[in-house]
Amino acid sequence: MRKVLIYPRGGGGWWLHNLVLSLEKGAYIGRGNNNRNLFYDGIDVSSQFQTTHGVSNLEYPDPIFVSKKRFNNYANVVTKVIYSGLDPRNYSDFEKEPFSVQLNELINTASFHLRNNTSNCDFYNYASRDDVFVLEYDNIFTNPTEFINQLYMLMDKFEIVYTKNSDIVHTAIDNYTTSCRDVFAMYYNFSNIAWVAWCIAMLDENKIPIGGNVLETTNIIDIGKLIIPHQSMLNKESVKWMII
Repeated sequence: MRKVLIYPRGGGGWWLHNLVLSLEKGAYIGRGNNNRNLFYDGIDVSSQFQTTHGVSNLEYPDPIFVSKKRFNNYANVVTKVIYSGLDPRNYSDFEKEPFSVQLNELINTASFHLRNNTSNCDFYNYASRDDVFVLEYDNIFTNPTEFINQLYMLMDKFEIVYTKNSDIVHTAIDNYTTSCRDVFAMYYNFSNIAWVAWCIAMLDENKIPIGGNVLETTNIIDIGKLIIPHQSMLNKESVKWMII
């Protein structure tokens, strides 16, 4: 097995890479949860394996760290990449862009995660393969004990020398989940531009006409009036793509 782990953009790869280093060192060396850090890019990581955003089609496929809950993957990109300034080449001072520019970019991002005919969905299809080891992202929130067991299995597969220490993992999980609180604040929040963009993308994917040109609308209140009539359907469909 190659010592390569796949994960989607904004999907916690740096955090995990740092956690593995902590287990190698026998002490948590993450950045902590002070100052409400949203992302982990740039911190110290293990040198015992590599990470990539590219989905492998190798005969012996690489493991993947991913959630199949598409809303959470979308929301992580929104909070940890687009609005964090993590990628200044594309999103420098993005929050200062006109409302319509922000909305259009978020709709495109949401559509990218919802559509099955885009390369991004290779993550979801790839993680469904029987021959792929999946480190389940969702378990960070829903079943930390199982996440820890899977993490140790992955580290053993990579032949990494480490000492099992659940306290270190739980500390890292606590810090990471704190960094995701803005994601959960989006749920069913029609005053949140990221949620509204997700809803518009979902309506489009389900071929439900909204009425009016949303990109000509200059404020979230007026857009809300267009999509609120579909609230029941949006909530029902969206919950399938959320970590609850």
